[in-house]
Amino acid sequence: MFASLFGFGQDPSFSQFYSNPLYLNPAFAGSNHDARIGGNYRNQWPRIPGKWVTYNVFGDIYAPPLMGGLGFIAMQDVSGEGLLSTSSVGIVQSFERPIPKIVRIRAGYNVSLVSKRIDWSKLTFSDQLDPTKGSVYQTAAIPTNGRTFVDFQAGFILDFPNFRIGHSVFSNVFGMSFNHLTQPNQSLTGGVHAPLPLKTTLHYNMEISVGQENPNEKSFYISPNFIYEKQNEYRTFNFGVYVTKDPLIAGMFFRMKKATSFKDNDALILYIGFKSDLTKHTTMRLGYSYDLTISGLAPNTMGAHEISLVFEWKNTNLRGKKSSRSKNAKRIDDCMDFGFKSLVF
Repeated sequence: MFASLFGFGQDPSFSQFYSNPLYLNPAFAGSNHDARIGGNYRNQWPRIPGKWVTYNVFGDIYAPPLMGGLGFIAMQDVSGEGLLSTSSVGIVQSFERPIPKIVRIRAGYNVSLVSKRIDWSKLTFSDQLDPTKGSVYQTAAIPTNGRTFVDFQAGFILDFPNFRIGHSVFSNVFGMSFNHLTQPNQSLTGGVHAPLPLKTTLHYNMEISVGQENPNEKSFYISPNFIYEKQNEYRTFNFGVYVTKDPLIAGMFFRMKKATSFKDNDALILYIGFKSDLTKHTTMRLGYSYDLTISGLAPNTMGAHEISLVFEWKNTNLRGKKSSRSKNAKRIDDCMDFGFKSLVF
């Protein structure tokens, strides 16, 4: 806990990576070419005193006149039974440029206002203690007002054209994002400079539409994934696969500290979800995942629970008047030989 006060902690990590797309990479804003809004809840290691609970809400919409997407993301991370809280709200924008038959390039950024606070009423200092009566005195410690700062994130995504083998269609997406580009000072104690460490994320996704005559039909597909995260000395390698048979989605991932050694496994992530068409143009996705801790902490943590809820509205975007559409925006709409639109789990 006190390491967090001086800035040595890591960012919250979600197991349902693509159910929280703007947190993974701001270039995902508007990537489904429609509108969506979603939320995530994560309770990590509930058996350990001082548990970590994280809430996240996001929304984005496709904006052809801007040749990209717009979005927002808000998050609150609470640890130490509410002792330390971090809140943030940010705006997200992405830009899209297709090179027909070669690659679709998306780049995005997120500008966030971050607030870190300590609940001083939950702290007890040594000068408050009496040897026989316990905590009875006023402390001489001077509470701080916390810290508020601006944070920046940027990323890009390369979406490669679909290709077919038999009746199966393959798509490939690679992305990279960088959090805390300016490494702002997050220290909550006076006189200490604690830069927020740069976080680098690599992610790769393949989708295999199995045995479909129509490449737009995705009633059954398999999706191998890889995600790598690095922040300071903290590194994780996530390998796994999603399998979808409408309306159900299931997945299994390994989170490891070293990609070359299964002895350094951190958790086995199990995911189950389903999607439902609420109306002709509205789709809901609900997911639950459980991180089964398989490291040395296993007997003491009770793993981690995560819930996601995402709504999508088809054919909803910031297109504006038809007469004002640019040729470039129309070219993006017409370049649909890529697999981007389905990249949500």
